[in-house]
Amino acid sequence: MRSSEILRENLEYIAGHIDMNKIGLARITGISYNQILRIFKGENTSLSTVDVIAETLGYETWQLLKEEGAREYKRR
Repeated sequence: MRSSEILRENLEYIAGHIDMNKIGLARITGISYNQILRIFKGENTSLSTVDVIAETLGYETWQLLKEEGAREYKRR
């Protein structure tokens, strides 16, 4: 599985887990809505984007969600 697919799956999982849509994710993370859309299209694999999302939601939450089924994002 490509890293872009893993990132998209993680974000979809998190959005579903906290019952938030793409606009809401953009608002709380400060990541532009267009960038969020690119993630869902599998076009944005920026590690800084992953870090912003993890910092916004809290690394503990990110780790918990991964344990509950979100996939590990592999750094290459």
